[in-house]
Amino acid sequence: MSTKKKISQKDADVQVAIQDSDNAQVKIINSPIDYLEDLLHSGNLEEAAQFLGRIHRLSESAHPVNPHYIFKPVSIGKKTVFDHVPVNEQVSKDYPLKYKANFTIVDQKYSGETKTFDEILEKATINQDEIEINMKDIETWIGDMKIDDEGTLMREAVKSAKWKIMPQELPPPMKIKIVKEDDVDDITIIDYIELSLSDIDNESNVIVFDNSKQASSPHLVTVTINKGSFDKQKTKGKLMEADSKVNISIKEEHQGNVNAIYKLDIFVLNTLRSQNFRLVNLETGEDFVVLKNYNINKEASISKLEEELVFLKKLIKIEKYFNVNFSISEKIEADDHECVEILCSIIEDRSLKGTFDELNLECHSRESLDGLIRYEKQEKFWFMITQSVVIELFGQTITGIESRKEFNNVCLKDPEKAKRKYADMEDGETVKLKFVPGSNNQLTKTFKYVNDEG
Repeated sequence: MSTKKKISQKDADVQVAIQDSDNAQVKIINSPIDYLEDLLHSGNLEEAAQFLGRIHRLSESAHPVNPHYIFKPVSIGKKTVFDHVPVNEQVSKDYPLKYKANFTIVDQKYSGETKTFDEILEKATINQDEIEINMKDIETWIGDMKIDDEGTLMREAVKSAKWKIMPQELPPPMKIKIVKEDDVDDITIIDYIELSLSDIDNESNVIVFDNSKQASSPHLVTVTINKGSFDKQKTKGKLMEADSKVNISIKEEHQGNVNAIYKLDIFVLNTLRSQNFRLVNLETGEDFVVLKNYNINKEASISKLEEELVFLKKLIKIEKYFNVNFSISEKIEADDHECVEILCSIIEDRSLKGTFDELNLECHSRESLDGLIRYEKQEKFWFMITQSVVIELFGQTITGIESRKEFNNVCLKDPEKAKRKYADMEDGETVKLKFVPGSNNQLTKTFKYVNDEG
């Protein structure tokens, strides 16, 4: 007969008393993790899932703003933390989740700024920069209630995460064209420009748009709009006669572009004539702004511009015909003008008239020299000289050109000297002769483009 003994335990988390166990095995579980592990190891998956669900529901109901918000477990690295989740969209509006942060700007580009934080954000947005910051502390607010939520996602991120302020995405560029106002039909000056926000200057109270990011355009178009005028007018869907200025120039890499210079000169010429321009949205057909004030990076008079435009139109025609692209020099020489006239005469199939003071020829045989001396005795002395010509113009070389020069009336400048040279001439010797105008000094020059294949 067994004797019962009294069992006494003190200072234990779990009090267990076993009497007459008859060698039974006892396993003590004193935490939810141990209990879940035991269920999983014993194959009680359904019971384990139900247990997890109870824990999850418990964590949800434990939120300080329950039933409006619940805790949702989130993994961050190897840790699991909780995040605040509203139960529906309306709750998120009635009790908005907000964070108040204390941080310093690490980014050297912006850390030295003396402007306001809003202005720093504007600059970063325009440049599409990410601003690196050092997050020191963060407070969680739901509605007007401050939440003590140590161990949540945001509070844990303060300790371990790298923080950056991401720029707000800029809207796509506005596609516009610049048109000149006309009584009958508007005339397009520059057809396709992509304007993007490039600066907001709060001190000057202006907003600046430009197309500096548009690689396809040789022109740099900058539109400066009074901020107050812009804010007032943008609510109407378009800007009409806003207080604005435009500046058009040629980008550095396109300084010698003929077509770009031509369009800029057209714009400048019409501004000097006090012509109004409109920037028209190509997608909507509506006016973006009407321009009446201009900043022009070019000093010019109307007469000089008109003269330059005539020259540029010739170059555009030559580029198209000969399939070349010129890069115009800042200083245009007399030889450049002569080359342009020659190439235009080929395109227009016409001869060039001119005069001459003298003609120098070389004779390489006694027979040819004798013929020139005898021919000099006749009343009319006519020459035609043909040769191949190579044109070098504004960085381009045009070959395959034949030149024909017709001298209508010439005579030997010194016949007696030519006769003496004939008398002393030996085979293989070269004799130079000089001819001067006879009864007139007219010269006709004809150029043909044969090209390299023919």
